[in-house]
Formats: sequence, structure tokens, C-alpha cells
Amino acid sequence: MARLNKGGKRLFAAIAYVDAQNGFGAVIRTPYMAQIKRIPEQDSWRLIGLKFLN
Repeated sequence: MARLNKGGKRLFAAIAYVDAQNGFGAVIRTPYMAQIKRIPEQDSWRLIGLKFLN
């Protein structure tokens, strides 16, 4: 996970992948990048952006 500083807001970026099986039994791997922001007042995280990398 990488920490970003974008416009004075602390954001984090995670690059990962998800595996899925299609109707023919083939496994397809799709990478993605998620940008998230910590909301300490609510003890939670907020999704800012999600981008598939394929």
C-alpha cells in the first residue's frame, strides 16, 4: 500500500487482483487499483476511486 498526498488529503493506494472463473472453467485474473481515505472520526475508510488495470 502506498501513501499519497493529494491536495492536502492523506490517501492510500492499493494495487491487487481478483480471480474469477468463467462459464468454461477458465480462471481470469483482473488487476485493479483502489484509492482509499482514512476517516479517523468514524474509525473507518472511504473508497475514493477504483480502476481496473486491464
